[in-house]
Amino acid sequence: VPAKELGRPRVDVVLTMSGLYRDGMPEKLPLLDQAVRLVREAPEDNAIQSQTLEVENELIAGGTSPELARKAARARVFGPQPGVFGVGMSGMMEFSRDAGDPAAAANLYLKNMNYAYGAGLEGVAVGDALKRQLKRNEVVVHGRSSNLYGLVDNDETYQFAGGLNAATREASGRAPEFLIANARKAGAERYDEAGHFLKRELTTRLWNEKWIEGMKAAGYAGAQEIAKEIEHLYGFRSTSPEQVDARVWQETLETYIHDKRKLGLERW
Repeated sequence: VPAKELGRPRVDVVLTMSGLYRDGMPEKLPLLDQAVRLVREAPEDNAIQSQTLEVENELIAGGTSPELARKAARARVFGPQPGVFGVGMSGMMEFSRDAGDPAAAANLYLKNMNYAYGAGLEGVAVGDALKRQLKRNEVVVHGRSSNLYGLVDNDETYQFAGGLNAATREASGRAPEFLIANARKAGAERYDEAGHFLKRELTTRLWNEKWIEGMKAAGYAGAQEIAKEIEHLYGFRSTSPEQVDARVWQETLETYIHDKRKLGLERW
């Protein structure tokens, strides 16, 4: 979908960020906060106005003081506790601690990313504000502008974007649309479905004979990289099962366990 064609006449926005973004570019937070405030205070009715009022009333009904509820309902930027980086999900995925509990990743995300920034709050957790904001969420968008890193080259994509996807599903009861804002080629920016974007990446990397030979040439470090990629794929599957179907695992099995490309992987 070309970016210019993705029209949404009624839209609210919730931004989540890493501690690195918050600490490294703090001057951006007031601008984001101001942008949301300008829409909220616009004379015409809009989605941000209505959602703010609904979340405020829900927080008050849940026992939050009116003053805190008002601030939390107006916040649209959430992240980790001040001084903390990341979601804290990698250990869960490394040891498959979410096995048998499809809500485990979502609940961890909702707990560790529930700190609001802006609207008079500087990293304050107010009740379950993030979950209430995500209850009406319909789409998760993750930006990708680099050709250097892919979706499963590190654990950050499944933790932040995948975690937001899982949290939305848990909060709303349905899986959101999950899009990659693909800005890798100037002038050809697109929104790609995350599952299609991932399969293209796996085809050119994890399942690609030339890539595998490059990993083999790197010895034990290459083997570690392959293991990490598959671990991150597991994290992506755990947080976004709608985007990773059985064929992805079958192709990975055929490539590495059955060695269908005859690359001598068992001996290596």
